[in-house]
Amino acid sequence: MHTFDDMKVAVITSTSGTEEGADYNEFKVWDKFEYVQYCEIKNELIKYIEELQQELVLKPLSVYDICPDVVDTDMTKGLWEHLPKLKAQEVAEAVRYCFESTFNVNKIVIQKNAR
Repeated sequence: MHTFDDMKVAVITSTSGTEEGADYNEFKVWDKFEYVQYCEIKNELIKYIEELQQELVLKPLSVYDICPDVVDTDMTKGLWEHLPKLKAQEVAEAVRYCFESTFNVNKIVIQKNAR
């Protein structure tokens, strides 16, 4: 018996780990170094997940990368006030979608009221 057969793992990264998602103008709460370091760590995590997905493509373990845009949390208070923020429940729904889907979902990016 295999302990990890049919196991599913969701890793919630963020769009800040991508060039498109980085916003270096929002330094009201974060200092620039902390934010740049945060983005670098997120980017490394996203790349690691992509590599892991390729290694596991023929194995039962499924790893999903959930990339929400701005989520309304204590950490985002005072930041990105001009952008609509996702609720934690909306991120949870994206995770549920990945777990219940019959599709091969590698990465899902979610935004509130995207234009």
